[in-house]
Amino acid sequence: MLHSLKSGTRVFGRGEASVLRFNNRAVDFLFDDTVVTLVNKTGILTPSSVVVNTDSFPLIRSARVTGEIFQTDKFAVVLGNFRDLGIHERAPIDRKWVARTLAPFIFPKEKSMSTALLMSAGRDYHLTGMEKMVAERQRQALELSEDVPGLAQGLLGLGFGATPSGDEFVLGMIALGKLVGEDVERLRPIIENYDNPSSRTSLRNALDGFYSEPVYDLLKSVIDGSLSGVQITRLLKASNSSGEDIIAGMFYSLGLNGELCSFPHISDYEVFR
Repeated sequence: MLHSLKSGTRVFGRGEASVLRFNNRAVDFLFDDTVVTLVNKTGILTPSSVVVNTDSFPLIRSARVTGEIFQTDKFAVVLGNFRDLGIHERAPIDRKWVARTLAPFIFPKEKSMSTALLMSAGRDYHLTGMEKMVAERQRQALELSEDVPGLAQGLLGLGFGATPSGDEFVLGMIALGKLVGEDVERLRPIIENYDNPSSRTSLRNALDGFYSEPVYDLLKSVIDGSLSGVQITRLLKASNSSGEDIIAGMFYSLGLNGELCSFPHISDYEVFR
């Protein structure tokens, strides 16, 4: 019997679950239309995840949640140490200050929406193959979509990986968009009908005001006026590329994309890094 180091408050799974995705550091379980994730002790807590004190997971084939017990076919976890990652307050935000703070961390990167964002702001990058095709489609979505729901519809599923870069960009749009008063609720029908269970869960959580620990900490720092590279770097380090995508979506939601390339540090980047 293991005890959770931390649990999100939106671990709503009950009854039987199927294994959606597995590796030795994290296991995604699908309960009906919601994903709950067990992550090892080095993992990041999300509203719908449980951090378990283990270095790696054995091959898990089934699971069931009854009460506060998460029972797999290999071990059981007692749920506890819940952390509320919800943000529901609103505060006046200096958009240009937030943009100036985020901008140094937006740079061209292969397979990231940050490249498409820079392209839509006037930069040109010589991409090839699939990366070029995806970046061009993302750029077109940014430039041609008539409203936020249309943009989300164009970006969801567009990118690489289990949670494509377009999905993470939309999450960033929702997260900061809620703080600046954007009517993100218009996106709910689109997200509820999205066929990627992992992204649907995280985007649904974001619509309800719940985020992963690094996104939560960043948003809190925006609200209290202490945003710095510390919170942004923590988000960037949380995963391979989703941090860049989320930050790009946050910047876009500020409505200052046309000014992006006027930031001196942006114009210094000539190659991918």
